[in-house]
Amino acid sequence: MKLIPLFTVPRSGSELLCNALRAGGLRYAAELNHPGYRKILAQEFGAELEDMSLQKMISFFEKSPPKTDHIAFKVFYSDIHDLSIETFFASITPLYLERSDFASQVVSFVAMSTSGRALDNSSQTIRNPPRMLDEGLVKASIAFLRHERRMWAKMLAERNVFRIMTEDLIGDPDYVLEEAAKNFSNSGLNFDWRLAAQTIRKSLPYDQDAKLKARIRSKYAYLLDTLIAPGHR
Repeated sequence: MKLIPLFTVPRSGSELLCNALRAGGLRYAAELNHPGYRKILAQEFGAELEDMSLQKMISFFEKSPPKTDHIAFKVFYSDIHDLSIETFFASITPLYLERSDFASQVVSFVAMSTSGRALDNSSQTIRNPPRMLDEGLVKASIAFLRHERRMWAKMLAERNVFRIMTEDLIGDPDYVLEEAAKNFSNSGLNFDWRLAAQTIRKSLPYDQDAKLKARIRSKYAYLLDTLIAPGHR
């Protein structure tokens, strides 16, 4: 199979993009390091994947038939550790999804940490112990996300990646996904961008934990209102 890396930072809307990629014809699009998805993949491919390293999983899927199938997988900077960046540029131009609204990204990350869940669909999320909402959590979240974004910006600055802004994906999915389809065609993927865009348009507004997010914005406005996304100074 052919693998399409999706470089991103947590709370960038990558789950929405993955849903669209699956609708457009990819066999799989999600995290490889996520315990829940690893279990699903292990059942589908009949392999012991749950304890594999990311490098071994990538090698496993690259060698798996059929060669006409494509898999997109999320890559957070904190996932790659000792992996060479060249690992992800072997056969296809990777995607890079970035969210412009850094303050909203931080609020979403803090809400996820406080609630202990990433998705409102309980079948697709692994619950983590909730953390107490305080200034320390907000500051730590800002520092972590800023580091992730800066490191991707530095690592990908001179590399050939297909860049997608989250706000563009939501605002004009037809244009963004038609351009993505052109990128995919170079690797032999017949991507149905119209179906993919339809999935984006039909998605409900992401209002999970809306009250919690409003409270975070209000209580920590003195930290959030001054944020400028790294790379957009």
